Formats: sequence, C-alpha cells, structure tokens
Amino acid sequence: MFKQITETQYVDGDGVVYEITAENSNIKDYYRLKGENRSSVIFYRTGDLYEVLSPDAETVSALFGLTLTNRDYYYDSIPMCCVPFTCIDRYVDKLKYCGFNVIVAGAAE
Repeated sequence: MFKQITETQYVDGDGVVYEITAENSNIKDYYRLKGENRSSVIFYRTGDLYEVLSPDAETVSALFGLTLTNRDYYYDSIPMCCVPFTCIDRYVDKLKYCGFNVIVAGAAE
C-alpha cells in the first residue's frame, strides 16, 4: 500500500518513505500506478523483463518461487523480482486464478 505524500515522495504501509525523482521515472510510474490501484499486483515492463516491486515482489516471488532481490535506488533498497516478457501471460493467469487483480504496464517508447 503506497500513498503519495508530496510530488516526489511515497510512503508504504510500514511508514517507509521513498523519494522518487525524474531520474528514474519508471519507478515513479510504478508507485503512481500502485497508489491508484492498491489491491492490484503490478508488472512494469523494462526492456525484456517485467519488474515487480515492493510488497508485490514478495507476493509474486513466494507464489512462483522466484528469487527476491533488491533494486538499489539512491540510499534505499526496494524489494524486486522479475519475469521475462515472453511468458508474462502464464504469471498473470495464475495470479488471476488465485484471486489477484493484475495490471501489466510499461514505459512508453
């Protein structure tokens, strides 16, 4: 659960504040989407992968047995897991089957 508290700051359910700047607009887009769709799992395409961040990453990695890693963002470390774009449908279908709402998004090229 993320809530936008300023133009560039988002706070999660544990009170951790993330500073999101234009240098990493895909993370900013991700958190904007998450703020508008709190109950959905969001896959965000970056190149050949879909990234899943923060609490969604923990859920997806546990469900599919994926490696949970971290994405360094300035002095913060954001939990993350990735899936290849070629098999996104399989992940989305299983999440929907398990009752999750899913959003698949990506940066405009």
